[in-house]
Amino acid sequence: ASGEAAAAAATKESEAAANSGGSMEVEAPAQAEAPAMDDETVWASYELTGVLTHQGRTAEGGHYVAWIKKGAQWYKFDDDKVYEVAEEEIKKLYGGGDWHMAYICLYQRCPVVIGTDSTRY
Repeated sequence: ASGEAAAAAATKESEAAANSGGSMEVEAPAQAEAPAMDDETVWASYELTGVLTHQGRTAEGGHYVAWIKKGAQWYKFDDDKVYEVAEEEIKKLYGGGDWHMAYICLYQRCPVVIGTDSTRY
């Protein structure tokens, strides 16, 4: 019931603003909370987790493929087919001729603990 009351109040405010010709204030969305960090955590390391590639010589023609990392394994999503691929294949996605050119790269930030050379995930 309280959800319905809030929705009705929001509708009334919206209608009043529209009828008065005035602008309606909009609340900023809540920001996502950052992971808890202590004084020894630094966000300075990023891991490549996905690549969208274009294969073809022109923007008018070609083919898009997604390359996604899950755990330590990379997968190639090519239309309705999915293949396991070696990490070495990902390193070749720089284009050239008719080969795949990285178009969008997706990274995940990784916390690094200062004082050690290990990375936590």
